[in-house]
Amino acid sequence: MKNYISNSFLIFAAYIFVFYFIPYLLFINFESVFQREFRPSVEVLTIFSSVLVVSFGYFVSFFSIHSCTKNYIFDVRDINYLNSNYFLIFKSIIFLVISIYFFIFIGTSYRQTGLSLSGYGYLGFISLFCLAYLKTEIIFDLISFLNGKKLSLDKKIFKFFGTFVPISLLVSGAFSIPFVLVSFLLYFPLESFSKIFKLNFIKSIIIFSPAVFLMAFLIILVGFGNKYDFDVVLNSMLDPEFQNFMKEYIIWRLSIYFVSIQSVFDSLNAGIFDSYLSFKTSLELSFDRLGALMDLSVYQNEVRTIERLNFLYLFPQNDNYISGTSPGLVAGLLISGSAIFSIIYVLFSSVVISLLTMTLKNKITIFSSAMIMLYFLFLFDNPMKFLVFPEVELTQLLLFLLFFSFYFKIRKKNG
Repeated sequence: MKNYISNSFLIFAAYIFVFYFIPYLLFINFESVFQREFRPSVEVLTIFSSVLVVSFGYFVSFFSIHSCTKNYIFDVRDINYLNSNYFLIFKSIIFLVISIYFFIFIGTSYRQTGLSLSGYGYLGFISLFCLAYLKTEIIFDLISFLNGKKLSLDKKIFKFFGTFVPISLLVSGAFSIPFVLVSFLLYFPLESFSKIFKLNFIKSIIIFSPAVFLMAFLIILVGFGNKYDFDVVLNSMLDPEFQNFMKEYIIWRLSIYFVSIQSVFDSLNAGIFDSYLSFKTSLELSFDRLGALMDLSVYQNEVRTIERLNFLYLFPQNDNYISGTSPGLVAGLLISGSAIFSIIYVLFSSVVISLLTMTLKNKITIFSSAMIMLYFLFLFDNPMKFLVFPEVELTQLLLFLLFFSFYFKIRKKNG
């Protein structure tokens, strides 16, 4: 608990650094790419003022939560049924079957068909659930390891085949790759591999630089291969023209949350956007999702998601009917158009992050904080997604609470 505030804010700061500060540096050095790829003209003062206000809100929330919970202790449960051998064997069989089926019939290049995973009906929703479950399991096992709790050899073997192998087959995006690497380090039956999580950033980079370069390569490969074609990407990697395309694409992709803030401000000032539209869009998407689950024919408006709404405002070329892009945390709060919703969401997401950081006994490293931040992207990606049912973010939250209840217990001090 003594490191709770620093750990919480380190995780939040990792998100701000990757998705707002790095894009700012990219904007300074590659302004022409921003002018060509994005509709809004970037005003740095507007963007960073918004980021600072939201950051201050989280900082106040973390302090407030700490003052309310300082008399409580978070203990690891002696018996965890989610880690029992019988359950791990059962789960491994189920998840292996689902992941192999997914890999054969959908695969990692499903976006080339023009469909999202939810467009595949039950199989899409099941695969999204499995991916959310496995990411949550990996993060809680990482937290347990950081607290000094080691997995026995038999559990490592069960989790290697029941967690690492399935998540490797279910990879559907670049940000899933770090979870594949972390699960390998945690569950491979060699204890020295998992020590990376307790090393400081410099040591971990030096000692495990091959793994870092491999992860960077795989993130690029999966990110591009999922959208285009793996063979095309591999065969074109040495082509200077394709390398320039990849560079500009990475700049574009990393900067979406950054520029989305400007896009929302421009839309609000022009009077072409209001909070009613965003809440109406979220409600209609819920009916759409429920209709897909029940195989009902549901009318789909062109602007059927917040991501699509953001896409239309953000890019000059937006004639693709299904394309959309998440606004990120800051623009997502702005796009709600509601101060009450924004305050409630900051408090709510701070509580979720705090539940995890309060269980940590020591200050975490930069590597571990970055990994936990990637897990919490379901909180940061698009706040208004929590108004949509069914939605993978809500599923991820419920799984997080489920795992927390099995891994930890809360008791009052001296109680």
